Amino acid sequence: MEDPHRAQGAGATKDCRRVVGTACGRRWCRGRGVVTQIATFFYTGRMYFDEKAFQWDTPHVLERSAVQARLLREHWGERDLETALEFGCGTGTVTYALGDCAARFIGYDTSENMLEVYRSKAPSERYTTVSSLAEIPAASLDVVFTSMVLHHVENVRETLATLAEKLRPGGLLSVLDLDAGSESFHHGVDVQVFHHGFAREEFAKLLQELGFTVLKFETAYEGVKVREDGTENPYRTFLITAEKGAAA
Repeated sequence: MEDPHRAQGAGATKDCRRVVGTACGRRWCRGRGVVTQIATFFYTGRMYFDEKAFQWDTPHVLERSAVQARLLREHWGERDLETALEFGCGTGTVTYALGDCAARFIGYDTSENMLEVYRSKAPSERYTTVSSLAEIPAASLDVVFTSMVLHHVENVRETLATLAEKLRPGGLLSVLDLDAGSESFHHGVDVQVFHHGFAREEFAKLLQELGFTVLKFETAYEGVKVREDGTENPYRTFLITAEKGAAA
């Protein structure tokens, strides 16, 4: 079924993921630990995404992923990237749209069905998947990227700290997610949401506290969510890319 969304402006897309949950304020630095909260997402999100995995790659999703991949390429520039991890990779639509941006791609997701579809599209051994971040050695990645995932994660600080551990010094972290004030975006699908977007200044400060230097922070795309009653609710997404310091 087509999502009743449309996007506007540069880098416009027509599709977005609908989710539902209760607002919790900015609980970025509280929670039960990264292992526990990711396990919670397994329970609350996996069933939904397992069910949707084999019908996930709609034309709108592919269009949106192509826009996201283009923006990521612009942020990464001409860097020589050996190994890239997509955190919350889904079926790999963003990864595969990135083409030859990295020599090797790893996809991580909590939905085994999503990973099954991801693997089925792999053109070569350059593309692999993991179902646990523990499978990835520390300081082994050149870039970690994630798109529209962190608002599903309760303790964002601990999650980002874990991802930082997997990056080499000088490695890049790119996050695309909702701006603060995106409550209307989370509507109509029964999967856990902990954050209705993130305040940009606070998010950048969090990355700096984790030892990153912010390189680029911009609006990714803006859209309008159309409810069943015809009400239009705007939302906006950002893309931030930061570099891991030597001591992070």
